[in-house]
Amino acid sequence: MELQKPLGKLMLWMLFLLLVTACSAPTLVPTPQASKETALPATNTFLPPSATSTATEEPTATLTLTPSSTPTQLPPTATATETPTPSESPTALPTETPTQATGDSGSSVSYPSGGYVSMYLIQEGTGGPICGDSAFPISSGVERKGDVASEVSAALKQLFSIKSEYVGGFLNSLHRSRFRVNKVKFNSDNGLITVDLQGSYRPTGDPCDNSRVRAQIWSTIRQYEEVKATNIYLAGIPFGDRVSNDKQWP
Repeated sequence: MELQKPLGKLMLWMLFLLLVTACSAPTLVPTPQASKETALPATNTFLPPSATSTATEEPTATLTLTPSSTPTQLPPTATATETPTPSESPTALPTETPTQATGDSGSSVSYPSGGYVSMYLIQEGTGGPICGDSAFPISSGVERKGDVASEVSAALKQLFSIKSEYVGGFLNSLHRSRFRVNKVKFNSDNGLITVDLQGSYRPTGDPCDNSRVRAQIWSTIRQYEEVKATNIYLAGIPFGDRVSNDKQWP
């Protein structure tokens, strides 16, 4: 009986070892095969990311379309170019240039230019040498062509034709007098111009009439550089003596 107990324990240990070896042996063979089979599906797992990358490229196309609509902001720039048109409004300025002097008191005058002969009116209150006034040139409308005698004659005729006291804000001290040009001669050798007038001198009663009348007539005649001296006659009498000072004449 005592021998059977150790034998029984020995048999149990043998069975236990057989079971352990039987269980451990199959696990060694399938492990390499399982690694091969699991490696194959691993290659397939790389495919889905490639598909996702293609899918992400599609939204980029939609994003590029939206900026293309932004050029609709160009029309406002076109409207900005139309705004300078009101700047053309200063074209009304040339209408302020005065026309040639006429006999009406409300008429305006043309200022002198290099191509035309001037005639002179009186600008009051300037502090000038003519009783505080000055002789001011305006255009006579007579074109300069180089003939001093004929151009002076035409300018004087235009001056004497003004019958109003004021023209474009300028005083005409000749408006009561009646003058006409009889003859004008010019000697280019010595620069002497001789003007023969007809008519009558009628002062307005202003003590400065003589100086103003003299300034208007003499300035119109002596505007040429070629003129060095003047002889002016009224009905054969030296007109310079008549208007040499400011006093009233009968």
